[in-house]
Amino acid sequence: MIHNLTNIHAEQSFEEEYKWFQFFSTEIGILRKEAEGLRSGDLLAGKYRIIRELGRGGEGTVYLTKHILTDAVRAVKVSRQNQERRSIHELSMLKRVHHDSLPRIIDVFQEDGVVCLVMEYVEGRALSEYVNPAGVSEQFFFSVAEQLLETLEYLHTDRIPMLHLDVKPSNILIHSNGRLTLLDLGAAMPVKADGNQIQGCFGTPGYAAPEQFDRLGKADERTDLYSFGATMFFLLTGRKYGKRDQKGIKPEGDRRILQTGSFRNLGQSFGWKNRVRKLLLECLEEKQERRPGSAAEVRKKLLRIKRQREFEKSCSQMGIAVLLLVGVLTLAWRETGNLTAGEDNRRQEYEKLIGQAELAGFAQAASLYRQAILLCPGEILPYQKLVDRISADYVFSLEEEQVLQSMLEAAVPLKEESVFEQIERTSDEFGKLAYDLGIAYWYFYEGAGGRAAASGWFAKAVHSANSEEAEDSWVREAEIYARIGSYYEKLGKQDITGEKAADSAVYWEDLSQLCQIKTETVQGEEVEIVRKNLMEERLNLLIFESAELREAGIKKKELRKAVKEIMEEGGKEFFPERCEEAAEAVERAFEEVKND
Repeated sequence: MIHNLTNIHAEQSFEEEYKWFQFFSTEIGILRKEAEGLRSGDLLAGKYRIIRELGRGGEGTVYLTKHILTDAVRAVKVSRQNQERRSIHELSMLKRVHHDSLPRIIDVFQEDGVVCLVMEYVEGRALSEYVNPAGVSEQFFFSVAEQLLETLEYLHTDRIPMLHLDVKPSNILIHSNGRLTLLDLGAAMPVKADGNQIQGCFGTPGYAAPEQFDRLGKADERTDLYSFGATMFFLLTGRKYGKRDQKGIKPEGDRRILQTGSFRNLGQSFGWKNRVRKLLLECLEEKQERRPGSAAEVRKKLLRIKRQREFEKSCSQMGIAVLLLVGVLTLAWRETGNLTAGEDNRRQEYEKLIGQAELAGFAQAASLYRQAILLCPGEILPYQKLVDRISADYVFSLEEEQVLQSMLEAAVPLKEESVFEQIERTSDEFGKLAYDLGIAYWYFYEGAGGRAAASGWFAKAVHSANSEEAEDSWVREAEIYARIGSYYEKLGKQDITGEKAADSAVYWEDLSQLCQIKTETVQGEEVEIVRKNLMEERLNLLIFESAELREAGIKKKELRKAVKEIMEEGGKEFFPERCEEAAEAVERAFEEVKND
């Protein structure tokens, strides 16, 4: 509502008139920003200069800006506060999201009735620009699908799990090196244990799940998986998966295309595309409960499809390979009178490859280890050697992870499962290898999502440990790490009774035990890395969960003692501000009880 200044009574004080003037100015500013948008040269919060508009949609308008003090280029999403439907505090939680495939959230603020989300500016081409009548390549499709699922898995399982709720081709950028960035976290919200009320968030027709068109619907991880399926459908066909009307009704033709595998309308044979149609159908189920439960589950199925495709490719070359193998075995038979010589030769070649790898650089060693596992698929040593090489410098780089994944996915012709899956099923030494992989991801991984990946490996380690290994320190550690990983997954969620799903007291006890075990077992430079990590973990828990620890029965003097010990162990040097925050949080938690 716009008021007229002439209606202000003449007897009102100057202060009252000034308050009215401020109110009118704000209202007019909001209307101008909503109707016209910001213009080049406008200043936001006194520090972000508008360069140009990048795009706009139902959730707001995105501008390219420059920070006037540092000249850093930023993307700023501007939305009316009532359009955002969330508090500044909730949006600020997005600043804790750190992943190579997600833009970094730098700042969140309000100005003149609008909410501004300041993000890292990312350059690249939108995924929608890559679609053409000839279709996309097999390699490109799998690359996009794997990266998108890995990004969603991180969002859904990070310390503060989030839903993206606006996955679509225009929100996905592809960089020149093939890396993917999922944009627009403005619609994201924390995961709730009983689902997130949609509250009028209708999403983008053709990509939003059915529950996003239902005002009584609730979103969860499967809502993002529907959007993933719709995005991949677009990548396959070049068009949206059924245009929805206002009631959310869509034509059934697109589903029939997936069910029959009929891509003839594209003027090309569907070939490998038929391999993914079943998976897309699962993601695009109308009912949430029929969709896969997690991005990790979908990614595992996708990797299996990819491996099957690689197997088919290898079969085309199998004829020559079989003839060569028969020739080698025949020669061995003639020379020795039996087939034992072939096995002996293979074993000698295997040991030779392992020896050569010891003297080679990382890339060459990885290639030699891969040859070794294909030569003797039942051997776990090449994997253990590679993990030892990765952890030797206490840095687990993204490039090293790509090499590792390549080894984990290596397949032997005529086998449906990978070599590594065979070892997981049959080797008595698999548990220790899984533990070592967990440590590498937990402490040394440079990329995002390391803790989530580590938790999975620790769970495998515990599951694979036999009775003879039960008392080994690595088994006890794996159990603790797996519980802590589970704590991360539950953090911030609530069950249907309203109680917190994560138990801070159990987490505190696990960290204390871990500190004690690591003090006894860790050696060398790893001591410093582990010590700093555990100090930071405990400080964070004290800062954010002191009240919960108090409610669990942990005494004030015990928490005070913990802060003091952390400071004496080096925390005062490494994390001076966090130490102060932790001490203040402890005092504040118990002061609340006194005030009550």
